[in-house]
Amino acid sequence: MQKNDNELDMPALNQQEGTITNIDKRVVTINAALSYEGYALNDLANAMDIKKVYTVDYTSFLPLNRGFKAIKFDDLSNEFTVLGEDSRGYLLNLDKDEYPLTIDERLDEVDSIGEFNGTVIYRCNPVLQFNAFTNKTKQLPKESLLIGSVQFSKIAKISDGDNVELKFGEKSITKMFKIDTSLKGTIGLLSTFDNDISTKGVFLPYRFEKVNIMSAGQLNE
Repeated sequence: MQKNDNELDMPALNQQEGTITNIDKRVVTINAALSYEGYALNDLANAMDIKKVYTVDYTSFLPLNRGFKAIKFDDLSNEFTVLGEDSRGYLLNLDKDEYPLTIDERLDEVDSIGEFNGTVIYRCNPVLQFNAFTNKTKQLPKESLLIGSVQFSKIAKISDGDNVELKFGEKSITKMFKIDTSLKGTIGLLSTFDNDISTKGVFLPYRFEKVNIMSAGQLNE
């Protein structure tokens, strides 16, 4: 596999082959659906002189004292029964006193959210896109727009079709604004999977952020 020195992210689940332990404490297999041209966990292990050809070669060496079993990856089942029962992999062999199967479902009190007055943009998943991978497809339509309600356009003093500059603190991006008459209330939307912008470090810790908006006409004044 060719390595990309600029690739900083770890592979997604559909780019890996190996096992995961799910919320039911069941060890299940995952298989790669897409290639990954970057460094994976096995590369890190090899760099520390732990030599295995594939990540799945570690499956049978998972720690027994943590409830895992010495079963090779290729020997793990990956199916449901005709009755819908999960027979994938195996359940961790855990001490029920130390690792109870039930959890404490009491919830902590939610912190109060500060006021967001002014023009607020909400980051949302587009209707026809499910993740960053589907956003790269040519088959599904996509537009890199700022979408807002009629009320939002009035508050922000922008019109349908305007090219606008959005300022998030020290960051700024330019988008075409499109009115969506189905939206109600003062709301503006940016796509989560927009390849033209990076929302990392902007929409934290929530999915909405206060912005300053200027139309092309205002920028030229």
